[in-house]
This record gives sequence, C-alpha cells and structure tokens, in this order.
Amino acid sequence: FEGVGASREAIFSGGLTFHEKVLSYDDEKQMTFSIKAYPHEIPSTTLDEHVVIGGDFFDVLDGTYELQKINNYTYRLHLYSHFKLTTTFNFYASWWAGWIMKDIQNNILQVIKERAEHE
Repeated sequence: FEGVGASREAIFSGGLTFHEKVLSYDDEKQMTFSIKAYPHEIPSTTLDEHVVIGGDFFDVLDGTYELQKINNYTYRLHLYSHFKLTTTFNFYASWWAGWIMKDIQNNILQVIKERAEHE
C-alpha cells in the first residue's frame, strides 16, 4: 500500500531502526513521514555512547522526500528531516546532531541513487 497511513521499518547498519508512518503523500512528487526510534532496539555500539536517538536528549521527528524534475530524463531527490534536542547545551549538541543527521541522510540518498540507476 502506498499513501497516507502506510508504515515501514528502516533498518540501517549497526542495528539502527526507525519506525516510519506516512503522513502525507503526493504520488511521484512528495512524501512526509513520522519517525520513531526506540532506544532499547538500538545496540549501544551503533553510535557514540553519548548519542541515543529516541532518548531523553535527542530524537528524530519526521522526514520528507521531494522529487525535483530537472528535465524529461533527470530528477533530483531531496530529503529533509526535523529533530529535537533537549539538552542544557543545545548550541553545541545541535552541531553534532546536524552532522549525524546529514550523514544518515546522505547514506540513504546514496542507496536510493544506486538502486534507481541499476534497475
């Protein structure tokens, strides 16, 4: 099933798992989804010991894929996400959280690119 309400588990190397549910869907244009991570499902060796996704201080909230048509043969896929920090040093933690999210997103986009180009 494609569309609002669809769900999936995104499983990454190291055991990082995101539970995602589609919130909005525009076929071949845009999809927004909620993201839930459960700390007890993520091995402590997956990320730095100070980073617990879905924990008290750092959580990933949602993501959006958008397709941008460049020409009749080329599209660019964008991936955006929102996360929440609740630390007493957000000014510092936000740099690390942004870096972690950028790394995860770049890996996701690379996998999608490779799959799309080899189908």
